[in-house]
Amino acid sequence: MKKAVLTMLVFLFVIGLAAVESKIRFGFLSPKDAETGFMGGITYGNRIDNAVALDMSADFYINSYEKKRSIYSGSTEGDNTFTTVKKTAEMNTTYVPLQGNLTINLPVQSSLKPYFTAGIGWGLLWEDVYRAAFVGEDGTTVPQYDEVKFYNGFNWGLAGGVSYKLGNRSNIFGELFYNGGKMKRDFEQTAYGITWDEIDMGGIGLRVGVEFSYNPQ
Repeated sequence: MKKAVLTMLVFLFVIGLAAVESKIRFGFLSPKDAETGFMGGITYGNRIDNAVALDMSADFYINSYEKKRSIYSGSTEGDNTFTTVKKTAEMNTTYVPLQGNLTINLPVQSSLKPYFTAGIGWGLLWEDVYRAAFVGEDGTTVPQYDEVKFYNGFNWGLAGGVSYKLGNRSNIFGELFYNGGKMKRDFEQTAYGITWDEIDMGGIGLRVGVEFSYNPQ
């Protein structure tokens, strides 16, 4: 599977070297095993004809949060109040699906042009987790944890939307999409079979964007 996806991505990259269209898009993704987060990206590729286009896409999902608590309050020499705050935990998740996509534009006589897109590729995910040391309920000290873990795996996506022509080289668009992909790491052969860790990034999202054409239509 990896070789087939890599071959497809290289093929579409070559097509993209002579790209005549590109998109900038942003919105959000709500995956199964992670919190809803911002997702933006770019595409570039070629329109085969008025109905069919091929492109490469790179999107970036980002989600982060931190926990903190106040541990002291006091006053400065200037009679201002201050609070000392301690960060107890922070997590950052960065997810990058790289895909090759086929888009079908429906031939309708309207200012709003509907389209459908399907794509496959490979996903990369980094999970950066920090947790400060703390004392557990039994009185033992749990040490600080600070580690970045890398996951990856097969990725696919479906989208449907509409575009509206702004000028002879630009369109705006909005779409509903589904991202599918289970990012994995730590494969291990055991006496009971192969095990691994997995984060399911499958979920629904919405995004809007601008499309540019380098050749007048």
